[in-house]
Amino acid sequence: MVEQGEAPILSGVEDLTISSDKPFNLLQGVTAYDFEGNDLISKIEAIHNTIDIDEVGNYEVTYQLKDEQGATATLIIEVEVREIPETGLSLFN
Repeated sequence: MVEQGEAPILSGVEDLTISSDKPFNLLQGVTAYDFEGNDLISKIEAIHNTIDIDEVGNYEVTYQLKDEQGATATLIIEVEVREIPETGLSLFN
């Protein structure tokens, strides 16, 4: 039996390192369920997101997940934006 108010489960939420010139998805690999096994991925919100993809540095993202009973789970990750150095190599030599 599921107790009222048990927090839902967020998994796959991990610190990330991303390239400043590539698109990324904050929800890639993330899953979200309540204790009854219902998929809650569509209920995840990034309630705090300081990422500036054009600026190399470290940023925080806060995820929050709220189930139908109002129970919440909150996780914070760090995202490092790096500039990928040019190698000087070309596919079109």
